[in-house]
Amino acid sequence: MKLYQTSVLTTFALLLPILLTGCGSSPDSVMGEMIDKIKELNDVLEKVDDKESAEAHKAEIESIANELNELAEEYEELEKDMSKEEKNEIEEKYRDDAREAFRDTFGHMFRMATSPYGAEIAKALQGIKLDKK
Repeated sequence: MKLYQTSVLTTFALLLPILLTGCGSSPDSVMGEMIDKIKELNDVLEKVDDKESAEAHKAEIESIANELNELAEEYEELEKDMSKEEKNEIEEKYRDDAREAFRDTFGHMFRMATSPYGAEIAKALQGIKLDKK
């Protein structure tokens, strides 16, 4: 349980800076896409309340994780051409939305960490690799 909670916190810590700094075809548009994906993830996690629903939604969660990974890769490329001012503008514009989305995500992740069915979802969420190199 302790290891899972550490994993949840690490994922949260790695994902937050990505969302707060922007990404995508245009940093602004992909930032919006990433926040929408996190909200979509929250909607799916809301439906998980037992082992059966965890198993039923695992593939969808994995799919969202893959989409987030693709957006993160796109961000890494665009970040190279962004000025500090552009990064700050994106961060300021989306800060509140990102915080709200992550607050909800963290609540769901904590619920999963403390439930008997959370292991299935934890495995799916571990696929999110948004750490910067």
